[in-house]
Amino acid sequence: MRRHIRSKVNPDKLLKGIALLAVALYPFWFITFFGMNLGLPDLLMLVIFSILVIRNKRFFFGPKLIVYPSILFLTFLSLSAIINYESTSYTAYIQYFWIFLVVIPVVAYYSTNNEWRHHAILTLSVVTGAITIHTLYIGLFTPAEWDAGGGTYRWRFSIYNQLYWIIATSALLNLGVAFDKGLRLIVRIFGSVSFISGFIIIINSQTQSAILMLLIGVSVICLSFLKYMGKDRSVKTFASAAIISYLVGIMYTLSNWSHIYDIGNLDSRFEQYERAIIGGATEQPFGAGLRSASNLIGGSVHNFAFSYWYEIGIFALVSYCIFLIIIVRYSYFGILNSSEFRPIELSIFGIFFATLSLLFFQPELVRRFWYIIYAIIIGTVGKVSNKA
Repeated sequence: MRRHIRSKVNPDKLLKGIALLAVALYPFWFITFFGMNLGLPDLLMLVIFSILVIRNKRFFFGPKLIVYPSILFLTFLSLSAIINYESTSYTAYIQYFWIFLVVIPVVAYYSTNNEWRHHAILTLSVVTGAITIHTLYIGLFTPAEWDAGGGTYRWRFSIYNQLYWIIATSALLNLGVAFDKGLRLIVRIFGSVSFISGFIIIINSQTQSAILMLLIGVSVICLSFLKYMGKDRSVKTFASAAIISYLVGIMYTLSNWSHIYDIGNLDSRFEQYERAIIGGATEQPFGAGLRSASNLIGGSVHNFAFSYWYEIGIFALVSYCIFLIIIVRYSYFGILNSSEFRPIELSIFGIFFATLSLLFFQPELVRRFWYIIYAIIIGTVGKVSNKA
């Protein structure tokens, strides 16, 4: 009897299920072990990665276009750690190795499977949608708890901005869910409610980074949807309207620059950038070490390029930029070939372009959640070998 039960267990399906569980847990990055930025989904990913390597007897890294810049980035990262061994934060370095050696390869590998990829995107949309709806409920019906930060997730996300980034991502994910006719009606209704809830929260939050994410993401997704439906004339009209809107936005920004400068606390940002550029010039080519910017400016540099320039050097910065450019290429290809994908997949491309705004105006992204998005794009568009 036991042998019969064991024979029913499919190891591949079990691993795929564990990978989906890890994906579902990544939005809750505040749940960690031993005071380190390490949680249950990281351990699950490590188990899956180890089994894949042992079973296939080779190291799986991802598509070739991703492999080379990833190896270069980790190589220069290692040199930075060695050279700055006395002042560096090794836990910070470990995070990047975990992302590029474990998380991205595993998710990209499974994302080549259409069924798993769709389940992964739906899982993220449901989990983040639940966070969004719960947050809206707290804000509407228990405002005292919202102001105190007690009845919501806000205080757990390190800084309150990060909760709004999750909600903006949820809105974009669920926009794709709402428009995907291949899904059940109840799922699409949930997507619609989550999108509307997220939109309301983000607009009322007055969190500039989240609003910018939402505007960029919605623009890209709508453009992709029009392309998906074969309405080329509408694509041109929408693209033209979007460009005009952004130009109007730029003009408004310039005309109200002093006000935006004050509310955005841009004077401190520009001071950060200046210190990082000047300080980084004396620390080349391998930087002063990860997290060393806190000694220079008392915190993180709110721009990935200036941060990497100062902390890990020009070579690592260039390697990471090549990695990002490849994801941009994949995403652009996905938008141009929208008919090849489902609406829930098109939402992923919009989220990627939205996260670029975070990279340029916020501290570097090291939460694995964001790299799950990148890895799904790699697996969706990149030519990842199914033999790995």
